[in-house]
Amino acid sequence: DLSLFRSRLFSVGIGSSYISFLGVTSFRFLITFYLQAALRLTPAQISWVLIPNAISRIILGPLSGNLSDKYGTKPFTTFGLLLAGCGLLLMAFMADSTPIWFVILSIVIMSSGSGMFMSPNSAAIFSSATGNKYGVTSALVNLARNSGNVTGIAIATAIVSGTMLSAGFSSNVEEVMIAGTGSTILRTFISGMRSVFLLMAILQFMSSIAHLTTSRTPLSEA
Repeated sequence: DLSLFRSRLFSVGIGSSYISFLGVTSFRFLITFYLQAALRLTPAQISWVLIPNAISRIILGPLSGNLSDKYGTKPFTTFGLLLAGCGLLLMAFMADSTPIWFVILSIVIMSSGSGMFMSPNSAAIFSSATGNKYGVTSALVNLARNSGNVTGIAIATAIVSGTMLSAGFSSNVEEVMIAGTGSTILRTFISGMRSVFLLMAILQFMSSIAHLTTSRTPLSEA
């Protein structure tokens, strides 16, 4: 039902949900390769590094949802996207010798912002739809999430592969995994990864501005 997109709040909510999942999925896809190839962590150690990502979402998701019911959704969607963008921007500065504490800090900032954003944004989307269109709205929310997950991996792969191919290397990630620290192919992979994170950070910032400038008046009250 395209009439739902007459509401700017609905359109911004759906669009920013898609963009948020773009950033989250790109991070999840690339970070494990980086941690294993650049920082030489084992899969078990990588799982420990990624635990703060889950914990911050578990805590901030319900908390921001409850607080947004009291104070409104705009502060949480706007600041959440801003925080997620800052985390991704920090990741864009990671190199093959970045301290592990910097990586964990970047992950916590990004995941905290994403966790803060999700529940209030869903509430804003549903508040902008009329009562008899919640089913369609729910389907569109899921479509935005799944589309972001699928295309996030595709975009990240395309950018990293393009960077490596343009430098004369194969796009086979196995060669990156066995490359030594400081090798040219590893640095080329990291360069592509940093481009991905920078792009995703910019998209989060743009979404944050869109939420900041969008009225919270539901469509049913407009």
